[in-house]
Amino acid sequence: MRYGGHQTFTIRDGWLHKALGILMDESNRWQLVDDFAMDHLGVGRNMAKSINHWLLATGLARKEKVENSRGKTVEKKDLLPTDLASMIFNHDPYF
Repeated sequence: MRYGGHQTFTIRDGWLHKALGILMDESNRWQLVDDFAMDHLGVGRNMAKSINHWLLATGLARKEKVENSRGKTVEKKDLLPTDLASMIFNHDPYF
């Protein structure tokens, strides 16, 4: 995990809730990592990067690892929800 990935932004109220809603909707997950993530999240470019960082840092998201054509394992850009994210999304209405 990168140290400075939070772009100097601490977690803000509502960020993870909003991002988790997008992350759990399989058809909209791309919105967290595309070039217009800030529009989908309603925040600035650096805040969108920070939200992605905090999803990874809190264990709510993970990056899929795949093997490339040279046999090396690389991380894909897309984020996937973890079991923790699913549990929180399904059982904590106050998150």
